[in-house]
Amino acid sequence: MPYCITKDNIKLFYKVDHADSAQVSALLLHGFGEHCQRYDDFVHLLNNHSISVLRFDFRGHGLSSGLKGHITSFKDYLEDLSCIGEVFENECKTHQKVLLAHSNGALVATQALFHTDQFIHFDAIVLSSPFFGLKVHVPWWKRGLAHGLSQFIPKFRLPTGDHSHLLSHDSQVEIAMKQDPLAVYQASARWFTETLKALDSVPQALKKFKLKNTPILWQVAQDDHIVDAQRTLVLFADLESSHKTLKLYEDCYHELWFEEENRKKYVLQDLFAFLSDALKR
Repeated sequence: MPYCITKDNIKLFYKVDHADSAQVSALLLHGFGEHCQRYDDFVHLLNNHSISVLRFDFRGHGLSSGLKGHITSFKDYLEDLSCIGEVFENECKTHQKVLLAHSNGALVATQALFHTDQFIHFDAIVLSSPFFGLKVHVPWWKRGLAHGLSQFIPKFRLPTGDHSHLLSHDSQVEIAMKQDPLAVYQASARWFTETLKALDSVPQALKKFKLKNTPILWQVAQDDHIVDAQRTLVLFADLESSHKTLKLYEDCYHELWFEEENRKKYVLQDLFAFLSDALKR
């Protein structure tokens, strides 16, 4: 299996699916608790649209190394992106490149795009249900415990709960997630406090948005029980960009690209229409 090694010696599993006669390559970022191999059907669809795809597992996820659900700093995820970015540049030589990021992957992408000048140049960016605020209720005692443990026992992990029934209206998605041996249902105290810091920094990061001429699409599920869609809408309104697009899906759950077919078809129509226009294909 292919891996790249980060500067702090984490092995990141990745997979490349090349499309025939591809003119576009996509870097795909998954969300927290899941892994890149869940996206087989989505990647196949992208390949059918002549888009090659590189996907990978963040540290502590899927087949990558690292303690499950743990980071020392949110910058650890940026190190993952830096490492996989080199692989992406070497493996995907197409003229145009796009970034597709879901949930926590969108939060990581935001930090990388808005804080790192050295990150890859993308011709289009798509954020699916970006994790810019928590909708899932975290009890006050768990928040307090996490803050204390983060300082003294940072690797101590707490259960995140099973929210697979809130991911999609497709019952098969719920069943597959419950049976997935690579799914992660715990997060360390340090992961929690570092993620809160990253969430707090999103408004400032958006103000530093350097890619004002890069087409960017936010796909937002309005019936999202995982992330705070209302905060996402406020942040989108404040985003200074001449090429921003917002698409809302009022009857969809968190995982838009995994929704049941009657809902997903509109999500995918919007996605490919945006990419076609953004890339003038």
